[in-house]
Amino acid sequence: MATTIGLFNREVVGHAMAEHLRADLVCDAVELAHRRGLVQPEPVFHSDRGSRYTSADFRATLTRLRMRASMGRLGSCYGPWRSRSSPA
Repeated sequence: MATTIGLFNREVVGHAMAEHLRADLVCDAVELAHRRGLVQPEPVFHSDRGSRYTSADFRATLTRLRMRASMGRLGSCYGPWRSRSSPA
């Protein structure tokens, strides 16, 4: 299962299910959110650096939907429970 979550209210705005975890699965989730009209014009899609999000197919989907890609820095896996100054 892939989900697209809005940062404004943490609501699931798009989803897709399949027996695989390839780029077309996440493309389907983003496209559903777009078709439902649940994203603002020219939104930013933030993700990790997984192969699905760096694929040419996913980039083409974002471009077609007029979305801008955003990715976290390499190794930035810190959450609210851990400060950057604490040892890993």
